[in-house]
Amino acid sequence: MNNNNINSNIFVVKGKDLVAHGYTLENRPLIQLNPYDVPLSLRHLIPLAEYWGVNDDFIRLQLIKASAIDSLSQLINAVCQPDIDNELDDWLAGDEAEGDSFSAAYIAFSALRLAAEEAQSFVVMAIESPKPMMSLAL
Repeated sequence: MNNNNINSNIFVVKGKDLVAHGYTLENRPLIQLNPYDVPLSLRHLIPLAEYWGVNDDFIRLQLIKASAIDSLSQLINAVCQPDIDNELDDWLAGDEAEGDSFSAAYIAFSALRLAAEEAQSFVVMAIESPKPMMSLAL
């Protein structure tokens, strides 16, 4: 799926290394994905993956907690659908999962899926909790 005509210079750091390198929610590296690294059926989700696909658990949770419920609902509605879930399974559990390295798109879409699942839990907690949302912040 790679296309050499697209410049895919991207800063990819494994998981919790973002915080270890001094990155926060506010100064985290921007994600710019090469569409040719993403299956055609999932390319419409690239903007979401570039925004929500933070591979650092702590920073991703900060992003979720700092977001409006409407934004979280849009994320959930876009990603947590059976057909999207199947497409993500086909890709993320497919041949690339067996490789020694992963594309930035693979990492971002894996984190996007986690963000959607985490957002679901967060929205449920926010709805069920009588406490204001700010009390859930780190």
